[in-house]
Order: sequence, then structure tokens, then C-alpha cells
Amino acid sequence: METSKCQLKKQDLPPGSCLVKVDGKKQPACQATLRYENGDIYRLITSVHLSRPENYLSNGYGLTPQNLDRLQAAGVDAFWLDIKAHDAEKHKWLTGCSNAHILRLPEEILKRGFTLEVLSLYIPNLVESDELERIARVLSEVDPAIPFTILAFFPEHQMKDFRRPNTKEMVEAYKKVQSTGLQNIKLGNLGVFIHNDEDRDYLLANIDTGAL
Repeated sequence: METSKCQLKKQDLPPGSCLVKVDGKKQPACQATLRYENGDIYRLITSVHLSRPENYLSNGYGLTPQNLDRLQAAGVDAFWLDIKAHDAEKHKWLTGCSNAHILRLPEEILKRGFTLEVLSLYIPNLVESDELERIARVLSEVDPAIPFTILAFFPEHQMKDFRRPNTKEMVEAYKKVQSTGLQNIKLGNLGVFIHNDEDRDYLLANIDTGAL
């Protein structure tokens, strides 16, 4: 299979249904209307009912330059981009897609005047501090002010064999990302890796409080 093609996992959802699967159940992801204009059909998303929009908007694979232009014309003004991995093989394993296009997206998004925030998961033994540093370096070369959140992974669904990161690993990742020159770094899912006062005190002693 060509590396530019996605290996999509079947969701058993009809096209255009605006549904997602949560814990095996089909739930509405958004309210949508259809518009017919100049021979093309557009689906207009009026609201999204998810706490993490990337679950519905995928991982950026469909955000081609042409689609970014269409979204801009439709009134979209911000993106929360989930970059799964910098390494091509790891990204392909996680998503079924090449990341060559994904790594160019921050520049494409910002040059159109969109607001951009980026997040990546710390997944022990897969996406660790070195990998997150590489992602951060891509962002820093585009604009050091891009907000970047390092989210602590927790085992769910088909990745239950991977463990949660610990506090020292998250701090190491924070420092490596900080070394790239990024100015707005946050740590997320604190409850995943802070289990006691010792963890909390170690975290507070080793990162800027603005990262919390």
C-alpha cells in the first residue's frame, strides 16, 4: 500500500451520519446541515458535542491546503491539532496514515491566519521525550509561540498493553520540549501520573507553574 494512503479502521457508521463510537456505542458527534452550492454539497457543522474534538475531526489527515481554504471561507478560525508521532513508522502504526502531510500542517494553518494549538500524547515505549522533542522542534521552527500540550497517555481500547507515564518521564519530556524554544508548554492529564504528594512536589520543583 502506498504510504500516502490511510489504512482506515471500520467503524460501522453510515457516511454522513455525524456519529462516533464511544465505549462501543454510537453517539451523535455534532449537529450538521447540508448546503448545496455551485454543484458541490457541503456539510456545515453547527456544534460539536465532544470534549476532545480530535476524536471527531481525526488527526489532521484530511486538512489539505484546499480543505483549509474551504474551512476558512466557511468561518472556521481555530484548530486543535493532535500530532501522534514524528517518526513515520510510529505514526503509521498509530493512525494507519503517513505523517508527511501532518508535519507540514502547522505552517499551512498559521499562514492562513488560523489560531492553532497542538497536542501530543506521551506513550511510554512508543512516543517518549525524544519523539516529543522532535515534534516540538517542528513547531518551534514555524512559530515558537504555538501552544503545545503534552498529554499523559492512559491505557484504553486497543492500547491496554501500554502503561501510563510517571512524573519523572513527564518532567523530562517537558524539559526536552522546552529546549526547542517553544514558549507555551502545558502538561495535561495530571491525574494520570500524579499519585501522591511526592509526585506533586517533584513536578512543582521541576517545571514552570504556568505549565499546569
